[in-house]
Amino acid sequence: MAHSTIIKGITGLAAAAAACLAGAGHAAPGNSTTVNGTARAVITQPPQVTALEELRFGILMSPAADGTVTVAPNGTVTSTLDLTGFPSTRAPARFLVHGERNTRFLTVIPNSTVILNQNGTPMVVSNLTFNRPAAQGQGQAQNNRTDQNGFFTLLVGGTLQVRANQEAGNYSGTFEVTVVFL
Repeated sequence: MAHSTIIKGITGLAAAAAACLAGAGHAAPGNSTTVNGTARAVITQPPQVTALEELRFGILMSPAADGTVTVAPNGTVTSTLDLTGFPSTRAPARFLVHGERNTRFLTVIPNSTVILNQNGTPMVVSNLTFNRPAAQGQGQAQNNRTDQNGFFTLLVGGTLQVRANQEAGNYSGTFEVTVVFL
């Protein structure tokens, strides 16, 4: 007899559960339920870029024919001009990128810029490139990553186009470096 009471109790419980499920689709007017949602945010410091050193092509003699001087991001210098008579410090521009540690970021620089002397005479700096992991190729918008301390040294090189009989003077100009954290 005890056995049949347990079965009746289980059958009654199953019927009650089925009735609840059937009624769930048709709530009576005025019934409501409340649940809490969650909101989250992470606030980071904005990325910062600090210029440390300028892109330096050094001292050059005005050539008889057009030529170039290329300073690569790794510091390698190549030229179609004779630079031996004017040894000079030639080096890529150096910037310090600072943000959250191990954070990927996108770097964007222009393809070229114009530098001018005191008389407004121009020279073009073309093929501006920056250091990045070797596997990423040579595009102008590529990812880099900050180190464990949130720093990355960004190096920018380029090719100076020197015209035949280029006017003497001190040439300078600027280019933008944009860093977007991903």
